[in-house]
Amino acid sequence: MGDLKSPQMKQTATGVGQRTKNVGFKHPINQNDRKGSFRIQKSCKYCGKIHDECYKCSKKPIKRKKIDDTTRFRNSPKWQKKRKYIKKRDNYLCQICLRNLYGTKRKYNSDNLQVHHAIPINSNKDLKLDESNLITLCSMHYSLCDKGKIPYGEVKNIIIEQNQK
Repeated sequence: MGDLKSPQMKQTATGVGQRTKNVGFKHPINQNDRKGSFRIQKSCKYCGKIHDECYKCSKKPIKRKKIDDTTRFRNSPKWQKKRKYIKKRDNYLCQICLRNLYGTKRKYNSDNLQVHHAIPINSNKDLKLDESNLITLCSMHYSLCDKGKIPYGEVKNIIIEQNQK
């Protein structure tokens, strides 16, 4: 091993007869930890002081998740109850897979089911719990509907058919 050249840098040998490389100055963790364990000291972007790399600065702002009306609605007991009802109405099957439409891989698909709003909640809040706007879909068909690759008219016809049963 090389000697300390300055308080900030030291050199270590990378192998027998090989060159040396520069490594940032490190401080021991504490006496109770493994021998030879070191942590790098870094300047904190929140308070400007120097802490070791694992230090949690008290000046770091706390990120709070913004809860909008849609998130609040999806966590509500009314939505949870309606979601269960729609899945039961649709026999816990993806309604597009059941009809062999849009790249169906399995006709009776009951994996990763989600209840989809044909008209999005943000577009019309009055239809958010309306049975004539809800359909059970697998995750693949749910994403296709969200991207607009499955026409609204076709989804609406399937919903009408399900409500008539």
